[in-house]
Amino acid sequence: MQFMKPLRDRIRSGEITSSVRLWQSARVRVGGFYPLAPGKIQVTKLREISLSDITPELARDGGFSGVVDLLKIARHGPGRRVFLVDFRYLPPTGGSQMATSRKPAQPSLKDGDRVDVIGGTHKGKSGKATDLKTSKTGHLTITVVQSDGERFKTLAKNVQKKSR
Repeated sequence: MQFMKPLRDRIRSGEITSSVRLWQSARVRVGGFYPLAPGKIQVTKLREISLSDITPELARDGGFSGVVDLLKIARHGPGRRVFLVDFRYLPPTGGSQMATSRKPAQPSLKDGDRVDVIGGTHKGKSGKATDLKTSKTGHLTITVVQSDGERFKTLAKNVQKKSR
């Protein structure tokens, strides 16, 4: 979820805790974390509503002066379904901005390590790990180069480092 710059400080302070979105389908999930520097927001409730449910009070709660102001911003894509998203802002807690209670997938994996793929689409394949990157969502992604030169991408959580 992204927010207009003028709303971000009010979200961080807890003044704004909901947003009306016009989407083709839900783009967030309850319990999901979404970056809002320097911390993140966590979606606490998601419900589909009708356009007639958008009241002036709901628009003001979302940081807009009224319904017309909200709809000018919300109507920017092909989406016609209306969603009310409730969330809370979580300030950073040391370490990564996208830190969660989960541990990193493969903290010891290094460029050039030999790996076996143990899960996902490429399960059963093996090769050399290259091009290690952390995605926007905090997942470690890698490119595996097989002995025949074929390359594929996978998540680090799907591989196991071979012992030398």
